[in-house]
Amino acid sequence: MEQAIEVFSQDFDMKYIDEEEILKRMEHFQAGQADPLFLPLRSPGGDFWPSLRAQDDKRKRAEDLKSKIAKVEDELHELVKEEQALNEPPKEGEQPEGAAE
Repeated sequence: MEQAIEVFSQDFDMKYIDEEEILKRMEHFQAGQADPLFLPLRSPGGDFWPSLRAQDDKRKRAEDLKSKIAKVEDELHELVKEEQALNEPPKEGEQPEGAAE
């Protein structure tokens, strides 16, 4: 049986490096599962498995959204603190902010 192969440099092939990073981010490999991941054979120069790329894209979008939500929550927390400080009555002997001296 003849099978075409592809030869590339793992250090310099950016496509390989990108695909390897996608595989490293997969939960299947992070969890240290012993079960193999069965995927159809790729032809030399063929595209990365579309289902794995789509799964990685969804994960990255979710992480970006979580990061944005965390940033907005931090900003909201700071604004609430500022608002509470403005609404507190002035301490004894202090001038209220904005009062003429």
